[in-house]
Amino acid sequence: ALLIAAAGLGATMSDGSTLFHTANHGNYTTGATGALSVDGLSLMREKMRLQTGLDGKTRLNLALKHLLVPTVLETKAQQLTTRTNAAKDSDVNPFVSQFDSVVVEPRLDAVSAKAFIGVADKAQIDTLEYAYLEGNDGVRVETREGFETLGVDIRAVHDFGAGLVDHRGFQRNKGEA
Repeated sequence: ALLIAAAGLGATMSDGSTLFHTANHGNYTTGATGALSVDGLSLMREKMRLQTGLDGKTRLNLALKHLLVPTVLETKAQQLTTRTNAAKDSDVNPFVSQFDSVVVEPRLDAVSAKAFIGVADKAQIDTLEYAYLEGNDGVRVETREGFETLGVDIRAVHDFGAGLVDHRGFQRNKGEA
């Protein structure tokens, strides 16, 4: 939900801009080179590497590690990240070992069937944080024996929250061809 809020521009960050914002965050690409392709991923990688630190000057050189796509782009994403034997040098796919994972998220389809998101390595930059209620690091199962009916009542409670930490670790491409 944090990524698809505001028609796919993401939740509002502490600076008042949406997560994906071209002018303020430099992490939203539109235009002719944006389709999910080697060129589209190359542009995404370039913009990720050129993100600057809090001083606005220091280049962070962030690496793309995860690719999030709608279900419509699943096959194309697999093609771009699967190892094949190239017949000639110009056919080599530079993104074969780039991504640790391709995440297919059906909720992205509701916003756009063309847009895709790159996420940086969490070892380089905090992007998204999640937390549990103190003392409840997972699902808590509670049971109660029935007195009026035979049986056991069971309920599961999971106290969980998530929030965006930094826009610099995300890149969204509108997917225009």
